[in-house]
Amino acid sequence: MKQALIEKVKAGDEHAFRVLVETYRNLVFHSVYAVLRNQKDAEDATQEVFLKIYLSLPQYENQGFKTWLTRIAVNHAIDMRRKAYRQR
Repeated sequence: MKQALIEKVKAGDEHAFRVLVETYRNLVFHSVYAVLRNQKDAEDATQEVFLKIYLSLPQYENQGFKTWLTRIAVNHAIDMRRKAYRQR
């Protein structure tokens, strides 16, 4: 099921991507919120993470999707924190 969904997204199926977002939205949100500790920043980061995932999906090679997704989310949140710290 999950693999078929990923293949559909890779093929450009927008509905499949919406299903993917709905399925993993909470996982991504909680991952970035754990780093950022701010509701609005975590919501923004979640949207940005799904954009990154959409753009990176062609390079995804069927290795633990949730782990891959979470790693992208956490790295993005860490980058956001670093950027905010530097701007202060």
